[in-house]
Amino acid sequence: MSARKRNFVELESISANNWFEHLRDEIPGFEKLCEIVGERFVAFAFIAGVRISAISYDKERPEASLIDFYDEGGKNVQQLQLAVFREKLTSTLLADDASQPQHLPEQPSVSDISLFIGYKLLLLAPIFGVSIIGLWYGGGKAPSLLISIGNSQEELTIKGFREVLEESVRSELARTKSEGAFSIDFKNIPEAEAANAQGDYERTIELLGAWPGPLSMFLRTQEGQMLGELEKSTLARALGVLGKAYLETGQLEWADDVLRLGVQWGQDSEGLGDLFLLLAEARLINERYGEAIGLLRRAMVVGASKSIVLPQLARCYAKRKRYVAAALCLEEAMLHHVDPKTTEDVQAEVNEALGAAYRKFREKVPLPTLSSSERT
Repeated sequence: MSARKRNFVELESISANNWFEHLRDEIPGFEKLCEIVGERFVAFAFIAGVRISAISYDKERPEASLIDFYDEGGKNVQQLQLAVFREKLTSTLLADDASQPQHLPEQPSVSDISLFIGYKLLLLAPIFGVSIIGLWYGGGKAPSLLISIGNSQEELTIKGFREVLEESVRSELARTKSEGAFSIDFKNIPEAEAANAQGDYERTIELLGAWPGPLSMFLRTQEGQMLGELEKSTLARALGVLGKAYLETGQLEWADDVLRLGVQWGQDSEGLGDLFLLLAEARLINERYGEAIGLLRRAMVVGASKSIVLPQLARCYAKRKRYVAAALCLEEAMLHHVDPKTTEDVQAEVNEALGAAYRKFREKVPLPTLSSSERT
């Protein structure tokens, strides 16, 4: 007896990707709101129907800042400390929705599917870097979603999908709870670096994962600004280590947040170029080559090794079909003694695109040479 056929519906039309980014562009003071409350908690507030009306910021104890807000009913103003406000948002998002249907019709419409998945989950998914591709249903099996996270795809039941997002919400709250008792132990940094070198990225996250929230707040205080360059560069280095761990575990949004914070701490540090390299790596994973180009060029300006940057830059230019720029990067990479085997595929693509004309040009205008001091 043959298995019953399952049906598949693409869900691009109900995808909520980029909804939060649109708010960022439309609402004045949005960035400042995110800095104080936390970007994801601002998103949680919109999803929960909570409207923040005022903030009394306590720079000495940020978690005690007072948040004035209208709840979902929108009638009465309430006030809570930031830490309690985050707890309330989390509880609201994790509460069961009694109105959500438990079953799909045999021939569901897109509207039926939206209600079945749930408004909250559709909006939460992109906040944690999850894209909904489509829905499988029928065939005697429970409906399941095809989702993508980074470059990988996975099929989850609706229950499994909900559990993944709810655990992400709980983890986001857990990351903020250590802020009040936070202390910096610089001994964790070499241990985290060793963990990364061994591929134990979860250990790195365990050691440093509680640092970004408090460091983001500390950066805006007078005490933070008065730290010496050595301390600032050490903190930037630690955030780079943590960002690398998040990259390797596929948590690209957290990696981006952590690395950008590292850039803020390490404005004048020698490792700034490495932070931009990691930011570019996150863009390369998502095939956002145009954004990666800007970050790679910035990395080179602030001291990243040209022998590392130029091959990546050439690859990005080729992906964007900017073949002359790619050719120039490849040639400069040769001057810096980059192994040509590492860029053979890009070189072949560039040669095919530019043809004989570029070869003739180079015959008449040979490559310059670099002094030993110019090679990095």
